[in-house]
This record gives sequence, C-alpha cells and structure tokens, in this order.
Amino acid sequence: MSGTGSTELELPGIDDGARRPSVVVSYGLGLDSTCLLLRWLTEPQTRDFDLADMVVVTAMTGDEFASTARDVETFIWGQILMFTVVPAEASWPGLA
Repeated sequence: MSGTGSTELELPGIDDGARRPSVVVSYGLGLDSTCLLLRWLTEPQTRDFDLADMVVVTAMTGDEFASTARDVETFIWGQILMFTVVPAEASWPGLA
C-alpha cells in the first residue's frame, strides 16, 4: 500500500449532506450476517447506534444459489427498506 493518506468511500444516495453512516454491515448473504442484520433491525437493545447511522453493503454476483438470491430479494431487502437503512450494492461492471 503506497502513501499514508486516506480515501473516503463515496456511496450514491448517502453523501447528500445528511448524516454520514458510521456503521457498515458487510452483508455476505450467509446465515451469520443475515442473523446479525435481522437482529440489529428488530432488536434495538442489541445495538448501540441508530439505524440511520448504518449502511448495508453487499454484492450479488450471480454465483449465489438461486434459493439464496430469491430469499434475500424476497425477505431481507424488504426488511432493510422497511427500516429505512441505506442499502449499497457493490458490483463490478458487466456482472450486474
């Protein structure tokens, strides 16, 4: 790694002058990250931050099991949007 400066990550939709997220959830679509995410969404006593301070980052590359993609799109994304958490999907050009 060259240099010592830091680079800020710019995510569309969250850099509009409002509060910037201080909690980033790396959502890998698996059991552990799904449980953590749903627990933080539905059990406020398990977290020490406001949901407005959280962004959820994931990447659906197309290599997931069809059932995983279906379940995440059907059940999890709806929960994320219901709780007004900022979702950010990371993908490489040509894969989306």
